[in-house]
Amino acid sequence: MVYNWIYIRSLIVLIMPDFDKTFENEVNSFKDKEIYQLKKNMAIKVEEIQALYMEVKQQRKINEQYQKLNGQLRLEIEETKKKADKLMIDKVTKYENQTHSLKQQIKQLEKEAEEMLLYPWLYLANQYIENIIDLY
Repeated sequence: MVYNWIYIRSLIVLIMPDFDKTFENEVNSFKDKEIYQLKKNMAIKVEEIQALYMEVKQQRKINEQYQKLNGQLRLEIEETKKKADKLMIDKVTKYENQTHSLKQQIKQLEKEAEEMLLYPWLYLANQYIENIIDLY
């Protein structure tokens, strides 16, 4: 088969002496077109890579911004929780103090009621003296 091709080619060269140059020109032209197409495809791929790189860069920047904002929000949440806990503790302490004060008042009133029952005249005298003191 190879011999047939060599034989045919040599006959063509004898008949057409410019065949080699024509063939070479066609081959070179084909190669040039193929190289041009490959370069064009490569340029397109480079542009796609650059566009993807820019998109990735933008996404990373957005991600960093979200992480920063997320961190700030977490800090605000923690601060708000601490404030809420402090307010709750203050309210509980206030109500405990009020409860303690009311219990003392109840004990005092119970003591006064007991004294009124045991010594009504002493209780009235104390009330009279307190009223006089309040007037002056």
